[in-house]
Amino acid sequence: MTERTAWGMKIETIKAQLNKVEKQRSVLKHRMDELRRRELARLPQHVGLETIDELILVLVQHASPGLRDRLTSADSRDGQGSPDSSRRARFGAEVRERVRAELEAGGKSVAQLSREYGPSHPTIMGWKREWGLTRPRSRGRSSSGGTS
Repeated sequence: MTERTAWGMKIETIKAQLNKVEKQRSVLKHRMDELRRRELARLPQHVGLETIDELILVLVQHASPGLRDRLTSADSRDGQGSPDSSRRARFGAEVRERVRAELEAGGKSVAQLSREYGPSHPTIMGWKREWGLTRPRSRGRSSSGGTS
């Protein structure tokens, strides 16, 4: 047997072992997912409630302001309007006021506010323009870099 053939056999053996481990991993992942699903389904009973929906309604008061607003505003929609309107997140006055106050205070970036309250970066930038909190970009050359 040549050295090249021996290496080829070793590689094939390792590949076979790897396939076996991947199959075992897949089976274990499926079992973990199923156990987690069962655990979550039993969670309401552990706290004296009957359904997941009841648990969510109780927990919503402890959510971040952005998530709480999204959940409560989705709950208050009447289902009217275009199909696109149901996919777009709506942020209520409370979230907008908090974001504006944070922007005016100047302590956090738009990215930080987006993570904390939920609206996307472009949404917050649009609000800033709407509220007049942006400075227009200068056009043309700066006075220090050009020739006269």
